[in-house]
Amino acid sequence: AIPLALGLLVFCGVSLRNILRYKEPGKRASSGFPMSLWALLVGAGSLAMFAEALALIAGDVTGAVQVPLDALTTLGLAGFVAGCILHAWSVETRGRYATSWSMGSNHKLITGGPYGLVRHPSYLAYFLMIIGVTLVWRRWFTLLPWAAIPGYVVISRIEEEMLVNTFGDQYRDYMNRVGAYTPKLR
Repeated sequence: AIPLALGLLVFCGVSLRNILRYKEPGKRASSGFPMSLWALLVGAGSLAMFAEALALIAGDVTGAVQVPLDALTTLGLAGFVAGCILHAWSVETRGRYATSWSMGSNHKLITGGPYGLVRHPSYLAYFLMIIGVTLVWRRWFTLLPWAAIPGYVVISRIEEEMLVNTFGDQYRDYMNRVGAYTPKLR
């Protein structure tokens, strides 16, 4: 329970701090975000993953959930915590420049930090957290958050179209150098 709780604390703390730091008064955060079936899958799957993680924490604390301490659990906890840390790192690195929310005329292309390893570190982070919860709990309902993964893939493609339209060859060069969800071998 402690690794899950610490991971969620890091994830939520950095995300909330970033939202509060860069929120512009009177501006909606989702002004440019495409509402679609894909976005709904992302939202529902992500919420299910967080609910499952919180239920695991609560169940472990109360003794209602017994999780075996074995290699799969350890791998799942490591994946979940790594995902939380990767997400926090990407949020800190990009600061106010989140493509899904909006892209103003002064938008900056972020290619350092985790964005130097993969183009979509936040989405990779969610993949790691979803896989991690599944490996820790190993129940049928832990497959529900997996519905978010195709949504993240489609939304990342929409974002990349926006980025190509905004940055042109600069973003195309970045795409050639850096993999979407896994680092490219050089």
